[in-house]
Amino acid sequence: YTGHLTFGSAGLSNSLLKYTPVSTVKDSSSLYGLDIVGISVDDKELKIPLTVFSTPGAIIDSGTVITRLPPKAYAALRTAFKEKMSNYTAAAGLPPLDTCYDFTGVESIDVPKVSFSFKGGTVIVGIAFPMTLALNADPVVSFFDPALDILDSAERKRSQRRNFGCTDGAQREKSGEASFHRIHASSFLPSSSSSCVLSPRASNTKSSLQVVHRHGPCSSLSSEKARTSPNHDDILRLDQIHVKSIHSKLSKKLTPQYRVSQSQSTDLEARDGSTLGSGNYIVTVGIGTPKHDLSLVFDTGSDLTWTQCEPCGKNGTSCYPQEEPIFNPSSSTSYSNVSCSSPVCDSLTSQGYYRNCSASNCIYGVGYGDSSFTVGFLAKENFTLNSDVFDNINFGCGENNQGLFNGIAGLLGLGRGTFSFPSQTSMTYNNIFSYCLPSSADYTGHLTFGSSGGLSNSVKYTPISLARDSASFYGLDIVGITVAGKELEIPLTVFSTPGAIIDSGTVITRLPPKAYAALRTAFKENMSNYTSTMGRSIFDTCYNFTGLETVEIPKVSFSFKGGTDVEVDSKGILYVLNVSQVCLAFAGNGNDDDVAIFGNVQQKTIQVVYDGAGGRVGFAPDGCM
Repeated sequence: YTGHLTFGSAGLSNSLLKYTPVSTVKDSSSLYGLDIVGISVDDKELKIPLTVFSTPGAIIDSGTVITRLPPKAYAALRTAFKEKMSNYTAAAGLPPLDTCYDFTGVESIDVPKVSFSFKGGTVIVGIAFPMTLALNADPVVSFFDPALDILDSAERKRSQRRNFGCTDGAQREKSGEASFHRIHASSFLPSSSSSCVLSPRASNTKSSLQVVHRHGPCSSLSSEKARTSPNHDDILRLDQIHVKSIHSKLSKKLTPQYRVSQSQSTDLEARDGSTLGSGNYIVTVGIGTPKHDLSLVFDTGSDLTWTQCEPCGKNGTSCYPQEEPIFNPSSSTSYSNVSCSSPVCDSLTSQGYYRNCSASNCIYGVGYGDSSFTVGFLAKENFTLNSDVFDNINFGCGENNQGLFNGIAGLLGLGRGTFSFPSQTSMTYNNIFSYCLPSSADYTGHLTFGSSGGLSNSVKYTPISLARDSASFYGLDIVGITVAGKELEIPLTVFSTPGAIIDSGTVITRLPPKAYAALRTAFKENMSNYTSTMGRSIFDTCYNFTGLETVEIPKVSFSFKGGTDVEVDSKGILYVLNVSQVCLAFAGNGNDDDVAIFGNVQQKTIQVVYDGAGGRVGFAPDGCM
């Protein structure tokens, strides 16, 4: 950043400037004296006698780094500050700083505002994060008084930011229109980090798993090939296939392309109408006794959990390449096949799966919208989540698996059907689970089962609606969209006619055509100062941010039935292809009747709570902390 040093009165902000008299500083004619009359922390004025300031006096000095206060004034400030920061881990001080905190693994931080009152009624609201001074390379931060302007992942608390006289964004916030995110253009550049910051929430409970981006440094997939991200065109192409197959399933228009053939010429009708090729996020689950840790994509639109199994067909070649050793059921003492005559096997058909028998053993089949499939034995096995162990979980032991699964072992089904993992563990977790998807691949999120893992007090719920005739998807009722604090004029029937679902496997949120058109128009109006550029793939609204230091983008929020408003994180509004092509991260459906889908890019950093027992889905900000 640069600031400015200006001589003369030209360019002074008449609307923002407030003056306080220059006071005499003892016997000095060089220094600029000020009369401090009070300090406030989070708008609460501290009880400091006026003589504490008036006796020594005060100056403003551009050459002093750290603000110095009279002992009694500093003690009052420190006490109030520590009370507001009681939820964070204290750390050792480094003179002259004595109030420090360790933010290792913390993704965002709430810092109290500090204001100084001067003679004449002038109040300066302290910028929240210039109250932080980094002491070393580790994320150990000391809070004192406004000093250095450093920015970190907690920058999202922009409602506390003030840039006096620097940008038009400050004018917006000063006038009460805190409806924009200010983003460093450098954040649009590819990350060169090879480190991984773990979510503390996933380590705090035995029913939590670390959620990682499958292509990032946090991934357990060991090889560079497995972790190398596919190009953006592939990601968006696979996502479009995924979305089309969801639409096909929910519209009951399954075409022959959504049927796949086993080598024995057994037709498998698509069950989930989805593709795992675009699945971004994986968890590590222990399967068997002794447990075999495997990386699984988790999917709220699928029910049956499955993994690849040895011997991979008669000739051992019927599995796709997998990074981790393929699960061998013969090495597990707790594995058993499900009998073909059992009610569980019979229920495959009623749940929409392919069912067959091999001798007395039950055979399952699942087809996906990109012609990927898994076929194998329906079995029972022990599953281990962190330290929670569950016996006799029904799952698919796939010996004939083909498709775009890109090195992962299989899938963890989190849908609403009876075969899903939440349904099978409902006696323990009451059919409740939550997750937070990290802001970037350098961080982890969490997948937590049950309500004892620390659901946020700020969770707001919306009822689960019926997604057409599907028992797997979690339906939502969207009732409005807001851009830059202004609700868009979209008739309610635009959303209610096709309905909507939330899906962890869809990357980009899809909206009804009229809703997307309204969102796009409002977004473009608020981005008119930036250079537009050509679209790409499913994106038609893109910008070139080359040469810019900061970018201000309008906030976007969704309103759901029940009065629940969800503000999309700044990382969920734009999709970065490169710094010269940054696009609005939403897309329109092809038809008015296609179901809307709230995708995983828009879910980043939000704690999403699925309460199957209560028939509701909840949302809370800053969910990965």
